[in-house]
Amino acid sequence: MVPPIEIDDGQNVGFSPGLLPLNAEHSCVGSRMPEVSLPARKLVVACTNVWQLAGLRAVLSSWAQFVVVAEATTPHAAIECIKRYDPTVLLVDLESWGKQTLSFLQDVRAFNQHIHVVLLSDLENPGLMKEAMDLDVAAVVLKVQPTHVLLRQLELLDSIPVKSTQQKQKAQGTELIKGALSGEDNAVRARIQRLTDREREIIDYIGKGLTNKEIAIRLDISFITVRHHLSRIFSKLGTDNRQKLLLFAHANQLVHRQTPRDDDVSSLRG
Repeated sequence: MVPPIEIDDGQNVGFSPGLLPLNAEHSCVGSRMPEVSLPARKLVVACTNVWQLAGLRAVLSSWAQFVVVAEATTPHAAIECIKRYDPTVLLVDLESWGKQTLSFLQDVRAFNQHIHVVLLSDLENPGLMKEAMDLDVAAVVLKVQPTHVLLRQLELLDSIPVKSTQQKQKAQGTELIKGALSGEDNAVRARIQRLTDREREIIDYIGKGLTNKEIAIRLDISFITVRHHLSRIFSKLGTDNRQKLLLFAHANQLVHRQTPRDDDVSSLRG
């Protein structure tokens, strides 16, 4: 574990080894930081789960396009680090602080309009997710997904302005996802009833993070057949990409919690 670095109110914020030459004398606020040459694409991670932080650190540290400049375990520490480093991306575990996460995101937007906010979530609290999606969230990555999905999401954000991301998100069916999360949309239920057993099976595997190739192997069908099924699924549910399908599937219990060999998939869970 990285030794915690005390900031002025006694809260802790950890830093990844090798990224910044920090020691116990340097705090996130109140002290002069060493001069460090950093890439333009900086990332702050906000999460309370130390195991998940370690996993994210391992994934992100091997990727040259972004550098993790700070890891914060409290909202206050995260805000101080955002002010200090002005990162391109804020990666937040939605479940870390419960409802307080929403206040934290509002506070961030109050002083930083350009940062991309990416949420990590178990989607165990649909109401919390629905409220979070109203706060200019650029992307949501489920913890059940393989690690390469997170990297791909970050890569896509790199060239898209925040406002463009938000407008694109709304234009591509975010309202449908919110309806699914609320459980109050009759149209959503009607869409689900149109799914075949095979389509539900494929959705289940996608929800667990399997790739199209892995699904084809599991079901003993061709890769092209999987893609055809996905096209029909997107059409029936009104979701236009895999990410929105994942959110929709988890929000509507279309993903079974446990099946044989689920541990085959390396995910973002802590």
